[in-house]
Amino acid sequence: GVETMQNAFDALCGFVERGEEIAVVTGPAGTGKSLLCQKLAGEYQHEFRTACLANGNFGDRRSLLQAVLYELGRPYVGLDEQELRLELTSALNAAIRRTKGVLLIVDEAHLAERCVLDEIRSMTNLSRDGLPLVRVVLSAQLQIEETLAAPEFDAFNQRIFAHVTLETISRAESLEYIDFRLEWAGARRDDLFTLEAANLIAACAQRRSMFG
Repeated sequence: GVETMQNAFDALCGFVERGEEIAVVTGPAGTGKSLLCQKLAGEYQHEFRTACLANGNFGDRRSLLQAVLYELGRPYVGLDEQELRLELTSALNAAIRRTKGVLLIVDEAHLAERCVLDEIRSMTNLSRDGLPLVRVVLSAQLQIEETLAAPEFDAFNQRIFAHVTLETISRAESLEYIDFRLEWAGARRDDLFTLEAANLIAACAQRRSMFG
């Protein structure tokens, strides 16, 4: 169902804590998906090795593997596809020895080619003591749901344990979003904005999300 920002964040935290493989966050542009990704990465930066990909526009498996290895500080140049996989497996095993594993967050995941999504699924096959070495959060616009509805993604969908959807928000929800973001930054809305100013921001945000 459609989630408030805080409920979506709580659902994603539950996904991470339970040790499941894939979570998907969907919604139109401007509804806070990237903020959720950033906040989630910050929440778990000391417990997990985090790899955050700001754009999922990868055309092939090799480019995805290189990007993840780059984020993990591992070699990625001059390796073929299978060598990249071996290097990634080594990186994941190293991470699980020092942390709870790797948290891979991919924003704009609707831009990824289908083979790239399949490579992400393959990553979640790796586990130790019943827990995945990598937990994946995909943030995407709504068209990814059409992609995942194809029969070829049945195995992928079996790995999705959390799916939250953000939609165009009301004025009250815009104010909640402002509170959510300021709280993360260590501030309070009442200390920065008059009620009139906050309402104006919320009204502008509502119009922007409605009209693109």
